[in-house]
Amino acid sequence: MVPGPSAANNGVMNSWLEGIVDKLRASFWPVPSLMFSVAVVLALWLPWVDRNFGDALVDNFGWLYGGEAEGARAMLSTIAGSMMTVTGVVFSITILTLVLASAQFGSRLLQSFMRDPGNQVVLGSFVSTFVYSIIVLRSVRDGFVPQLSVTVALLLVFASVAVLIYFIHHVATKIQAESVVATVHRELSDTICRLLSEHPCDDPQLALPDGFEQDARPVLAPSSGYLQVTAHETLVALSAKHDLVVRAPYRAGDFVIEGTPLLYVRADRPLDDKLNDELADTLAVGSRRTITQDIEHGVHQLVQIGVRALSTGINDPFTAINCIDRLAAALCQIARRHFPSTQLKDEDGRLRVVIKGNDFAGCVDAAFNQIRQHAGTNPAVVIRLLEAIGRVSEAARTDSQRRPLMLHADMVLAEGRRAFTQPRDLEALERRYQAVQAA
Repeated sequence: MVPGPSAANNGVMNSWLEGIVDKLRASFWPVPSLMFSVAVVLALWLPWVDRNFGDALVDNFGWLYGGEAEGARAMLSTIAGSMMTVTGVVFSITILTLVLASAQFGSRLLQSFMRDPGNQVVLGSFVSTFVYSIIVLRSVRDGFVPQLSVTVALLLVFASVAVLIYFIHHVATKIQAESVVATVHRELSDTICRLLSEHPCDDPQLALPDGFEQDARPVLAPSSGYLQVTAHETLVALSAKHDLVVRAPYRAGDFVIEGTPLLYVRADRPLDDKLNDELADTLAVGSRRTITQDIEHGVHQLVQIGVRALSTGINDPFTAINCIDRLAAALCQIARRHFPSTQLKDEDGRLRVVIKGNDFAGCVDAAFNQIRQHAGTNPAVVIRLLEAIGRVSEAARTDSQRRPLMLHADMVLAEGRRAFTQPRDLEALERRYQAVQAA
C-alpha cells in the first residue's frame, strides 16, 4: 500500500535522514562542532551572569574561584595552552589509530572507527575547553573577575583529564581485533533487525504488465557511484500519483554508472523533466557503500577482516575464526527472518514498483566465498568454516535456504581434500561435513 501525501513526505524525510545521519556518524566534525558551539554560548553567557549576579553567587557558593584578575588570566591562559597541546596529541593518536586500523583491517573498516562517538566526544571536549577559556579570558578585567566563569573553566579541566584517561583506555580496547569484529557484527545485526521482518509477506505476487520491457522508458543515472538509499514509499507515491509502473534494476550496494538506466518506467504519457528528476531523486547515489539498506555490506566488512587475517603478512587464523563465528550468527539471524517483498503496491493493491531484493543465497555467498578461497591451506579455519555452515543449516527453515549451504559445504570439503595432508585433519573435516548433511 502506498501512504498518503504526508506519509509520502515522511518516506522522503526518513530516507533522507537515514543517509544524512549515516554521513554525520562517519564524520569527526559534527559532535565536536556541537560541543564547540555550546562552549561559545557558555563563555558568552556566564560572564553576563557574573556581572549581574556575582555578589549573590559568592554569598551562596563559597567554593567559587576567589583569586585576583592576574591569577585568573594566568590560569585561563595555562588552560588554553595545555588544551591545545593535548588536542594535538589526541588528534595524532587518532590518526595513528586510523592508519593501523586501515593496515590491519582494511580501509572499509575506517567508517566504524570514525563513527565511534567516544573519539568524537574526546576531541570535542578538549577543543571546547580551549575555546571556552579563550573567550572567558577576554572578559577578565582589573576591576572584574568572572568567578563563576573561571570556576567552570576549572571544572572543564577536571572533566578533560577524565576524558583523556578514558580516551587512552578506549583506544587500547577499540583497536583490538575482537572489539572491531564485535562492533561490525553489532551494526550488521541492527541492520538485519531493521530491514528484515519476523513475519512472512503474505501479499499475492503480481506480474508486470504485458509488454513492460518494450514500453518502459529509462530514467538515467545522473552520476556514477554506489546506490546507498532508496525511498521506496516516495517512489510508490509518485508512481500512484502519475499512474506509473516502475522497475528498479539496482539494489542498495550496487554500482551505478552515469547515463545508464536507473529506473525503467511505464507511463501513458511522456515523462517531463520535473517528474524524471523526482523519480531519480528517490535513489541516493554516493561514493561509497553504506549499511543503511545494504545487509551484504556488513557481511563484506566481516569477510574483509577475515581475509586480511589469513593473508601471509598478518597470518592470524584466530581473528579469521572469530569472523566466521560472527558471520554464522548473522546468517542464523537472517535465516529466522523474512526478506521484504520485491513488489510494492499502492493503497488499491495495484502493482507500482518492482525492486531488486536481497536473498538468503546471496548473503551466504557473500559470507563464505572469499574466506573459503583464502583458507584452503589452513585446517583450523576450514574446519571452523564447515562447523559454521552446520550451525546455519540447523537454523535454516526451508530447502531454498539449505541448498546454498550444502553447496558451500561441498566446496569447502573439496578444498580441504585437496589441501590437507594429515589424515587426522581430513577425518575431522569429514565429520563436520557429515554433521552438515545431517542438519
